[in-house]
Amino acid sequence: KNRELFIQEDNRYIFPNIYNSNDYNVEVEGKIQGIPDNNLGMNAKKPFLSIKTRKNPASYLLDGDTALLQKQFFEYLMNFASNGKNNVYVDTVNNKIEAYGDKEERKKFAGIEAGYYLRIQKGKELEIQVQDNLVNYQDKLLLNFNYQDFFKMNIENYPEYTKDIGIHSKRTSVGRLINEIFFSKYLLTNYFTDASDISVKDSVLKRMIVMYRNVIFDWIYKGIDNNFETAEKRFALDLIKNALINNYTLRAMTQLNLHWSFKDYFAELKQQGGEKMAEVATEIRESIKERVMSKEKVKMPINDKEYYYAVGQLVAYFISLSKASKKSQSMINPVINISDDRVLKERLIQLYKKYNYAIEHYNVRFKNLFAMILAYKPDARTDKQTKDEMILFGYMDSNSIYTKKEENN
Repeated sequence: KNRELFIQEDNRYIFPNIYNSNDYNVEVEGKIQGIPDNNLGMNAKKPFLSIKTRKNPASYLLDGDTALLQKQFFEYLMNFASNGKNNVYVDTVNNKIEAYGDKEERKKFAGIEAGYYLRIQKGKELEIQVQDNLVNYQDKLLLNFNYQDFFKMNIENYPEYTKDIGIHSKRTSVGRLINEIFFSKYLLTNYFTDASDISVKDSVLKRMIVMYRNVIFDWIYKGIDNNFETAEKRFALDLIKNALINNYTLRAMTQLNLHWSFKDYFAELKQQGGEKMAEVATEIRESIKERVMSKEKVKMPINDKEYYYAVGQLVAYFISLSKASKKSQSMINPVINISDDRVLKERLIQLYKKYNYAIEHYNVRFKNLFAMILAYKPDARTDKQTKDEMILFGYMDSNSIYTKKEENN
């Protein structure tokens, strides 16, 4: 058939159905206005959508031409959603629209000076889940993110845990690290899932997703930096502890790697200066190792970071002596959760009494480590974040008591 007939028949369907309900149609200056049939429905089953204070209770009305334009826009977005391109960027300066999937590499997308962000999803109809105004959004980070390995994990032995070590230049690339390393790949699929429908058995992981998914999403997809640094500090430590409790030590190590990489990134971004975490980790590791392996009278730890690292090393050593068939990493919990140093030392002495049957009398390394811990008094002003991080680092790092002599040379 010819084009005119095709358009005529199409219009015979579209125009009678362009509005959601003819009950709310009104004539304004000779034009019919009504409720558009996109993401909005008004009927007896949805009285809560009515605005009772208005003569016409509809939330908004459009004339036929505008309603048709909106219909075409939703169909345009539906094509994106059907192809898995859920992130839509509307550039109002250059008059263009680009859409990308969550796992899609944005090779050509540099960002937009001004415009809108839409998060869409294909359901019974096209759903716009999130909308926000954007000003100077760039997927490319102002400063490259360096994902580092502070544990010196052997790449050949742990390819799964070290494959992403290196430079990442885009927010979406770092977002992938956050999803895979911190949230065990559960975050990406649950950004907009109702909390009651999130099928994650781990209660801590589920709670972290619900609490922090919005601020993480805003940082990755909208370029909103507000609160992300603070949020990262909070969820990172909780997830690291949770991984250890569930005996996922390698996962906890990679999570601490990512957390300290963020710490370096934020410090450099704010031009705060100071030592890099890689330098701090190396200095602490070598300092404690030197003291532990010394055959002379050991010197006291020179700062609180070394002290708490040594505490982590000692707890890991005690756990290694356990003859239980299944050694639970949750044994470190009482140590991490203690805020009073006197109580902390009492707990360590209890562990010593429990496992000293397995410690040889001439174990000089153990004596050096235990002696320096018992003799040192940390500054009460040291923040809990630093304390916990250093205990965890010492706990998961290679243990100085078991270090071979050739490794020390």
